[in-house]
Amino acid sequence: MQVLIIGNTENRRVRFFVDELDKKQLSYRVVAWKSFLDTPTIFDDLLQSPCFVKIESFGENFDVFKSLLIWGENAIQGSGFKQIKSKDIALLKPDMGRIHYSRQAYLGFEKALRYIEGKASDQVSFLNSPQAILQMFDKSVSHELLGKAGIPKTRYYGHVTSYEALQSLILHNKSKQLFIKLAHGSSASGVMAYRRSSSRESLVTSVELVREGDEVKLYNSLRIRTYRQTDDIKCIIDHLAKENLLVERWEPKASFENGTFDLRLVVINGKAEHAVMRCSRSPMTNLHLGNRRGDLQALKDKLGDDFWHRIEKLAIDTVQQFSGAAVAGVDILITSGCREAKVIEVNAFGDLIPNIVNIAGRSTYAEEVELINTRLNVEAV
Repeated sequence: MQVLIIGNTENRRVRFFVDELDKKQLSYRVVAWKSFLDTPTIFDDLLQSPCFVKIESFGENFDVFKSLLIWGENAIQGSGFKQIKSKDIALLKPDMGRIHYSRQAYLGFEKALRYIEGKASDQVSFLNSPQAILQMFDKSVSHELLGKAGIPKTRYYGHVTSYEALQSLILHNKSKQLFIKLAHGSSASGVMAYRRSSSRESLVTSVELVREGDEVKLYNSLRIRTYRQTDDIKCIIDHLAKENLLVERWEPKASFENGTFDLRLVVINGKAEHAVMRCSRSPMTNLHLGNRRGDLQALKDKLGDDFWHRIEKLAIDTVQQFSGAAVAGVDILITSGCREAKVIEVNAFGDLIPNIVNIAGRSTYAEEVELINTRLNVEAV
């Protein structure tokens, strides 16, 4: 049986995974997202033959982004969210870090995954099913699934369509510290920590606001900014609301090693195999924003075995709510004073944590390939 990887061939995610397949001498084929999106029928036969499929992230490739916009063009019509027509998509130029049309791209991604799901025969096995990936990639759906299951998580307040709607939400919920996020964002794209008092407000975010004449552009940045002027804050929120914004309670995180922290646990085949502690002096803990990895063993010693096992169980229980998911990254916060653990969000492509190995000495990708190899051997018997 062949392993089929659908991803961006130049991306290190695919490279790391393929390296592990080579070590096990497993047969595989890499299908580029761009090739699939341009001519999906070419790969119909592949999905009729016995194969094990890993669907990888479509991110970090501008041509793939444009193709997903085309796939999502019809689905976004009449939704009220920012959209772009095919004739204008063709004219889009690379603009590194620009945040726009994320809802339309997600709808294109959804259509593509539904296509794959519909063409896959009973002989096809998915590492993560298309359905599970789509559920994890939509933060509002994730909140609903975890809420129904009673999974401890950050509080979800719903969507906002404007700065004014945000103010109404604040009054209704009597909560003045909020996280505002793109429903389909990743890697801190469009994430904002908002705080207001009776006389002032602030927005802490990696979003960079650029005004060029009458045009407003928003970019992902590697630098955390704090906006304090209402005009700037309103501008950012109003523009991102056109992409689909949701709001969560801003939960105070526990402190350790002179900063706050949260955790990324990678669950593979029902086990919490890998973990990384992400420390920051800002509300955003993503490592690519210049934050650092903390001393995980020191944290475990502080929390104690029982608490750590509860954290691992929380991550495992979380992933089990997504039918067909064998791999996911679960972001977990420890509340102030180290009293509780709560899920922040779930990441379908959360297995990229380089230089972290599990108790068996395997990376996330090596552990995934070990799982695939085991299943292939069982099926061969």
